Amino acid sequence: MDITFILTGYNTRYLKRIIAAKNMGHNIHIQMFERDPSSPFKQDFLENADTVTLLGKANDESYLFKIKLLFFPLYYLLKYFKSREQVLYFFDVPLIPLASFLSLFSKNIIMEIGDLLHLNHGKLIESFTNRLFFYLSKRARFFVFTSKGFLHYFDKNNIPISKYEIIENKPTDYSYSSIKTTNGELTQTIGYVGEFRYPSAFLDLVNHLPDWHFELFGNSRHMNIWDKIIDQNYNISYHEPFKKEDLDNIYSKMNYVYCYYVGFNEQYLTPNKLWEAILFETPILVNKNSYLGTIVQELDIGLAVDNFNEDIEFLLENNFTRYLQSIKKLKNELGAKLFDETSAILLEVLASNNSSNHANK
Repeated sequence: MDITFILTGYNTRYLKRIIAAKNMGHNIHIQMFERDPSSPFKQDFLENADTVTLLGKANDESYLFKIKLLFFPLYYLLKYFKSREQVLYFFDVPLIPLASFLSLFSKNIIMEIGDLLHLNHGKLIESFTNRLFFYLSKRARFFVFTSKGFLHYFDKNNIPISKYEIIENKPTDYSYSSIKTTNGELTQTIGYVGEFRYPSAFLDLVNHLPDWHFELFGNSRHMNIWDKIIDQNYNISYHEPFKKEDLDNIYSKMNYVYCYYVGFNEQYLTPNKLWEAILFETPILVNKNSYLGTIVQELDIGLAVDNFNEDIEFLLENNFTRYLQSIKKLKNELGAKLFDETSAILLEVLASNNSSNHANK
């Protein structure tokens, strides 16, 4: 079967889907709006596709780019409709207008949503995009989401999705034998791993925990702000960006991993930090007013709070042992399901048909 992936950059999540489909024996075609020509993953995309067509450049800054996607020359995509076996696989919110338009010609469309970031451009744009998505929900062959939280968002906006699967952002290539786990000792250490966001919220936590130590591993697009926070607080240590092979050692240094996000998109995400926390047996600190907060509270694997106040230190210390026991138990229960399931789930998605009402609920 021929599969055309339509995408807007060299995202590693996109690459996972492409490689999985290729390993199933499908013919892979990529139609791309290129965002970063110098991406280190560019060659991986080229090597795993039978054909690659660049449709133009993606612009993250303006929503006009997303509308413009509706009007690019359709020849490169419409020619594939000649094959009944052809599947068009779209990635993420910026391509909703294009996918909706092309669904006029074919229902053989799969739409994957990995974040809602591009909906946060005002009520008018959010309403317009949701109207298009409602139309697409009636015509597309199948949907893929990386978080059940996104389904909650669309349900809240009266857009029911019946044909879908969830492929969460789980670890891919770790082995149990190489993973270091914590020894259970409370060292009053909180780690922040990956891209640093929302400095005001983090600084508020630091101010409420003067006796705790904070280990930062990663970087930020606004590193100048974070440099000031690091320089002005004696209990913060900064480490350069890391390799994924270092994660086991990094997590072994902390009692909690910080994942307290306050943005629109983060209300609905199931970030990879959740799975890393379970894998490396590290309780997680999250925002209670989010889908992630709901998960963490239900599983009892970390602390979910509305804000940071004078009780935060007591809660972190008093509940640490219980969280650690819960997370160790959950890790054992999940077993292999703790790791990436792209291949198995994508196989079901591609085997679906237009009349299917299969749903992962």
